[in-house]
Amino acid sequence: MVEKWAIHQLIERFTKHRKVISALSGVLPSNFAAGCDIEEAFRMYSAVLPEKSISVVKAELEVWKAALILISPILKSALECLDNCDQKLYPNIYTLLEILATLPVSTATSERTFSSLRRLKNYSRNTTSKNRLNSLALMNIHYGIEIDANEVVDIFKKKNRRLIL
Repeated sequence: MVEKWAIHQLIERFTKHRKVISALSGVLPSNFAAGCDIEEAFRMYSAVLPEKSISVVKAELEVWKAALILISPILKSALECLDNCDQKLYPNIYTLLEILATLPVSTATSERTFSSLRRLKNYSRNTTSKNRLNSLALMNIHYGIEIDANEVVDIFKKKNRRLIL
């Protein structure tokens, strides 16, 4: 029973995610030929778009398509398109590209961040200051970054750490 519920939740979560991504991907040059419909993205994000008319957004998308074909047809990611999109000329397309670029691929990253913070906070609840907890959380989240121990020792050597008792 629990397995069916979990599978149903996963399907529901990723189906919604797929709808959002496919609606927003209509502003990417790689999807121009696929004919992705911008109306779904307009419905989802009309509250944050500068223009409240679907016809204006569609016209802006057509001008954006023509400009990209002339400028740079090899842009593939939302970040590359965002770098080449003029916010004054294409305010709606720019906003949709910002949304697409900031959507996480999954929610695992943010969930992992909160679970690591919870684990750290439980481990050292009473002895950890806010600054130290933030530093420990960053170290735990970004565990792939290499830290040179000699540099850390040099930083501590430069500080005056004499305690007055």
